Amino acid sequence: MSRTPPPCSPLHDRVALDTGRIPIVVGLSGHRILPKADGPQLYKAVVRVFAGIRKHSGAETPLVLLSPLAEGADRIGAQAALDVGIHLVVPLPMPRLEYEIDFPDSTGEFHRLLEQASLCFELPYVEGNTDLNIRQPENRDRQYQAVGQYVARHCQILIALWDGSESSTEDGCGTAAVVKYQLEGIRHTVRYASEDPMSRSRPERNLLEQEEGGLVYHIWTRRQGDETTFDGRLFHERTLHPSAFKNRAAAETYYGNLLKRIAEFNRELALADKKLRAMICASHDGLLPPNLLEHLSHSERTTLTQYASADALATRFQKSSKRTVQAIHWYIAIGSVMFAIYAHMAYELEWEPVWSLPSFTIALAFLGYLAAIFAYKRAGPRGRDYQNKHQDYRALAEAMRVQLFWNLLGIQEPVGDYYLGKHRTELDWIRNALRNWRTTVFRTTVGTPQDRAGIVLRHWIVAEKEYFSEHPDQKRQESREKRVRMFLEAATVLALMVAGLTFLNILIDHKILRGALEVVFAAALLTAGLMHHYNEQMAFSQHAREQKRLASSFSYASGLIKMAIESGDWARVLTLFRDAGIVALEENGSWVLTHRERPLEIPAGG
Repeated sequence: MSRTPPPCSPLHDRVALDTGRIPIVVGLSGHRILPKADGPQLYKAVVRVFAGIRKHSGAETPLVLLSPLAEGADRIGAQAALDVGIHLVVPLPMPRLEYEIDFPDSTGEFHRLLEQASLCFELPYVEGNTDLNIRQPENRDRQYQAVGQYVARHCQILIALWDGSESSTEDGCGTAAVVKYQLEGIRHTVRYASEDPMSRSRPERNLLEQEEGGLVYHIWTRRQGDETTFDGRLFHERTLHPSAFKNRAAAETYYGNLLKRIAEFNRELALADKKLRAMICASHDGLLPPNLLEHLSHSERTTLTQYASADALATRFQKSSKRTVQAIHWYIAIGSVMFAIYAHMAYELEWEPVWSLPSFTIALAFLGYLAAIFAYKRAGPRGRDYQNKHQDYRALAEAMRVQLFWNLLGIQEPVGDYYLGKHRTELDWIRNALRNWRTTVFRTTVGTPQDRAGIVLRHWIVAEKEYFSEHPDQKRQESREKRVRMFLEAATVLALMVAGLTFLNILIDHKILRGALEVVFAAALLTAGLMHHYNEQMAFSQHAREQKRLASSFSYASGLIKMAIESGDWARVLTLFRDAGIVALEENGSWVLTHRERPLEIPAGG
């Protein structure tokens, strides 16, 4: 579990991103002192890498470059990014004036690039460093180590302009160390002197939890005074993958899926119609009371917009998924009944002349069966896609809801560090998306957090308690009603068959009667089976149990928070709000995994 540095005053914040879209964050690290003649070739190599990333991430996905703007490679990469329309975010390893002491002859270039950055901020001092001792080399190196860890932790892809020499230590501050952080994870995270008590109270990362890493695009780069060409590889790139992957193909599949999921989310927003835009506005305006909406900071408004975008998309795909599930069950029912008519009636009638009415009915039933199967084959993949998007976007929305309420209270913990941290699956893209959104916005709070505690309690904790308290009974009632309807329909079918048996036997040839009864029996059993499968597919009973548990959790949290507010114990209030958010994130992750275990599929025959 990573630790995020506490907030510090930004030098400027003018991000021009579409705040609803999820960016891909690219980090950059490299040697500071390079042969001057190599600059143009390295610039071209970086542009080439950016073009490849954009190709795989999609035109709708904004790209962001993290670069501290040190001399050499950092500035070559930053200039290349700006020239091709990539947003530049600059985390400085120390106060700007102090940082500039390290490159007195190139501050003009530094200022020029800094002025074009979308966001720039200073990392605070690490533990033990102060204004009085920051000039000592070892203390300065620790600040560079901190910014290297920040870049590696917050990017999916690292571009390394590097000679390939590996780091001999785990806690270095050079390019080799940053590459190692990216490939193997950060085992020893630096702590900041101004880190808030809540962040310090976090449990340490479980040693059995897998380290998170990312891709490295390594551009072979030589230092000044080095004449090597790396056996002809100079200025060429290679791709490095975390060692956790068994092979290159597994890594490419994993990261390809991550970029694809982010691109799909952004594409849905880019193609938003009038109805979706209205849904986004409704989500935006419906979460908080109007008097609070008017006094949100820029970062809080951005977080609210990100929540609203994900919430609206989740709602849209929830409706599409439900309609598709219902349609597929109808397709299966119709196709099965048509097949039963074809099979049983054909057997009983022994294929009478083709143009007779019974045979024509049989042929029509067979064609109906084929049409229903064709419709299912088309709807199945689309339904699974709707289902996955609904689950993923709902997870994003719920996480951003928690992040917004935390921010309103001055809790700067990143929700991405608490979401499915023990899992390395296709759902990792959600955690990366949460971090990417957070990386591109500087966090500020308007007003006094204590004044907002009552509002957050009412519109988050109490609202969630009321929502989940009402929902379990409703879901259980829906489940009971479905079972009752199932038995009533089966009983009705049997009653009609018994009541009409004598009449049918008189009026209709016994062969047709026998075939019709076989079809009716098959249809009754099929109806019961499909209704049971639909209940299982929608996981009604599991939802009822989870919602009952959440109602109890939020009710308990509500009582504790009210007592803490009344007693004036602000530290306890914040801790309770933080823990309530963690519970909500864990339950949401469990909800997504539950549904992933129930992919949309055809009911299996016995």
